[in-house]
Amino acid sequence: MRNLIGLLTGIGLTAMAGCAAMSNTQVALFQVAMQDPSYYKPFVNDCKGAYTTRFQKQNMARITGVGERQAQAVYCERAAQGLRAGRMSSDDMLSYTMGNPTPNVIRIAQGK
Repeated sequence: MRNLIGLLTGIGLTAMAGCAAMSNTQVALFQVAMQDPSYYKPFVNDCKGAYTTRFQKQNMARITGVGERQAQAVYCERAAQGLRAGRMSSDDMLSYTMGNPTPNVIRIAQGK
């Protein structure tokens, strides 16, 4: 079971990096994996590492309502919490990875 969760987390991280779209089934399995802190924390850290330019940080700061210094951490933590809670669909995941977030993803990033 642990290997399956590891594989699903890898699929999720790959999709979040923009390499692949996820099916609804994959998103649901990824959400289960996100319940485990050993997968949740690396996801947040990988997310923070993916957004490094000043432009990206400024956009995240606008969306999250926090300063640029905290924007990466807040944005990625909220995205991870949204995934963990089952609030993101496969369409949300795809739009998120393509840099064109849906209104739902924006609401999650805003903490709503």
